[in-house]
Amino acid sequence: MKMISFDDLQLFVRTAALGSFSQAAREADLLPGQVAAAVARLERELDLRLFVRTTRSLRLTGEGALYLPYAQEVLATLREGQAPVGAVGLRPQPAAALAERLPRRASAAAAAPAPVRRSR
Repeated sequence: MKMISFDDLQLFVRTAALGSFSQAAREADLLPGQVAAAVARLERELDLRLFVRTTRSLRLTGEGALYLPYAQEVLATLREGQAPVGAVGLRPQPAAALAERLPRRASAAAAAPAPVRRSR
């Protein structure tokens, strides 16, 4: 299995919930073809057919129905994991802000240029 895009997974879940590439596209501010392409990519990555498509309908295949709760669980776990990290304020810090938090000796060592080694 290759790398699955979380965006593609989210579009699969929304398409399944809404029953339409067009409605999922409107919700995501995308074109229907972009949503269909995302689902097709996911199907290739999984080597599964997730939807039965006709000109008038879109419905989950048996495999799609089995996979859907796992996709929903993965996305819910990601959202749950983001909440505590965001609440604590663990964001990448610029070097200057990091230096302010270090003890003086550590920040001075971090700010000092690396020693130059001479080759012989």
